[in-house]
Amino acid sequence: MGDSGQYLRFLFTLVAVVDPFLAVTFFLSFTQQQSSQDRMRLAKAVSLTVFAVLTCAALYGDYTSNGFSTCQPGQFTKGNCILRGTAGSSNRVTSELAWRRTFIDDFGQSWTPFGSLRMDSSFLAYDKSGVNNYQSNFINADSQAIARPSSATGLTYRFPFVARQWNFTHVIEPIGQIVVRPNEWMANKIPNEDSQSLVFDDTNLFAVNKFSGYDRIEGGTRANIGAKYSITADNGMSGNVLFGQSFHLSGVNSFTQGGAAAVGPLSGLDRAKSDYVGRVQFIPTGAYSFTTKARFDELTGSTKRLEFTSALTFGSLSTNLTFGRYAPQPENGYAYK
Repeated sequence: MGDSGQYLRFLFTLVAVVDPFLAVTFFLSFTQQQSSQDRMRLAKAVSLTVFAVLTCAALYGDYTSNGFSTCQPGQFTKGNCILRGTAGSSNRVTSELAWRRTFIDDFGQSWTPFGSLRMDSSFLAYDKSGVNNYQSNFINADSQAIARPSSATGLTYRFPFVARQWNFTHVIEPIGQIVVRPNEWMANKIPNEDSQSLVFDDTNLFAVNKFSGYDRIEGGTRANIGAKYSITADNGMSGNVLFGQSFHLSGVNSFTQGGAAAVGPLSGLDRAKSDYVGRVQFIPTGAYSFTTKARFDELTGSTKRLEFTSALTFGSLSTNLTFGRYAPQPENGYAYK
């Protein structure tokens, strides 16, 4: 583990709302770490976390006629509304057993088999008073206990080719992965509270479960393929390029099962062949980095998601600036860019 000294961080966030459908967020963080050797009299570390929790009734969003306004009475149906949050309480206990090991053969090929077993036990107590009773149009709103088992097994393959030229080291690495799983269970029965943020990009192209959080689990058999090129100079400058695609091979595609929160459709993963995702990154020094990420429609080649990020680290100060442009996702409640 690292040094056990004092660790201090300040984070400043400013959100500017340009119009009802566009918000620009600025982040500024300051981090300082003090070695424990300089603070021998520090008997213990104190950590203070301030957070706000808003508990309210079921949150509905209308994505067909009223933009982001609340659904009108009589329209609380899957065809007109999205159930963003459920009224009542839910508790979940998750246990998982996972195994992974990497083998490298005499040719330099990397083989990584993996497997996992997981059990989610959910205890749901819904509030069906008043307008909350409309939750029954989206999920089984009866209080209940649900057990959801899941498993996954697969293999990740890499074959890096290394070349040395002048003062640069080049690495070209094709990557392939296959994941075999049963179909996702109970996508529409368990409330989706923490898996509503689904972004398909370079960071989760080779993730076994591309959903965030625990409420959704990817099911079916899927293959992920891609290629990575990296270059490193003797003076520390580096860069890399990644490009790839995902294929749903068999079973039910979890990303076509939006559930009450409509998470999955228009994500780029809801077809047998996913959209293309890529990244180009340039790191001239250890203090600077420039990254471009994009997602392209598999059928038309049009840009669905584009981000430019510039990051700077100077001592204990870290800053970054990101510009993003995203295609509308009306089925997910975002009908405008």
